[in-house]
Amino acid sequence: VPVNLPQRDWWLDNIDNDLALNIRNGAPYYWVRGTTTNPATALATRAVTLQTIASVGSFDPDAVPVKVMQLLVSQQDKHLIAFGAVPYGSTDEADFDPMLIRWASQGEPGQWTPNSTTSSAGDLHVSRGSRIVRALPTRQEILVWTDSNLYTLQFLATTDVFGLQEYADNISIISPRACITASNVTYWMGQDKFYAYTGRVETLACSLRDYIFQDLNYAQADQIICGTNEEWNEVWWFYPSSSSSWNDRYVIFNTLDLVWY
Repeated sequence: VPVNLPQRDWWLDNIDNDLALNIRNGAPYYWVRGTTTNPATALATRAVTLQTIASVGSFDPDAVPVKVMQLLVSQQDKHLIAFGAVPYGSTDEADFDPMLIRWASQGEPGQWTPNSTTSSAGDLHVSRGSRIVRALPTRQEILVWTDSNLYTLQFLATTDVFGLQEYADNISIISPRACITASNVTYWMGQDKFYAYTGRVETLACSLRDYIFQDLNYAQADQIICGTNEEWNEVWWFYPSSSSSWNDRYVIFNTLDLVWY
C-alpha cells in the first residue's frame, strides 16, 4: 500500500527580536532572543513549544493550538495568527480544522484564550474550500488562499479584531510556496495558469503556459517554489517536469517587460 509522506515545510516569522515557527500541520514553537548583547549567549537559545511560552506568561497552555498549518505575525498590530488550527477548547490533534483561523492576544503570543475584556484572542472560520493552502502578508492585508478561493484578512481595530472577506472564487494555487510579492504586486502559480493581485485578481497571459502545465509532475507539485530577482525585475518559479520527482525546471516572468522565458 503506498504511503504518503507530506512535505515538511517550515514556516517562520518574526515578532520583534523573537521568532514564531512551525512545521506545516505540526506543533507551534517559539524562539526567544536572549537579553544580553553578546551573540554567544543572546542567540544560543533553543525554541520551545508555544505551550511553554503560555505557561511562562501565566496563560492557559491548553488554549494554545497543538497543531497548526501555518503561523504568521500580523506585523502592524502584533497578533500571532494560526491558519489551520485545532479549535479552542480542544487539545486533541485529531480535531484539527484546516479551515479555521485563530489568533493570540495582541502582543501576547502565549495568550490564546478569548476574553473581550482582557484578551483580543479569537477565531474565524473560512467558509469556502476544503483547506487553507497559504497565507501571505501584503502591505495592507493578509491574503489567504484555500484550494478554491482567495480571501483577504484585515485588522479592524474593533472588538471583532479581524475581518475576513472573500475576494475571488474558482482560484487555485498549486503549492504553498508558489506565491510571492514584488513591488506591491502579488504573483502566484495556479493549477493551470498564473495570477497577479494588484488590489484585484488578474490572470497573467503566459506564452509558455502549455509548455509548463502539459509537462508538470502534479504529484510533486508541493515542491514548487518561487522567488524574486529584484535587480532584473524577475519572478522565478521552480517546478518538476512530468518525468522528474524533483524541481528540474524553472520559468521566469519579467514584471517590467511583461515577458516570459
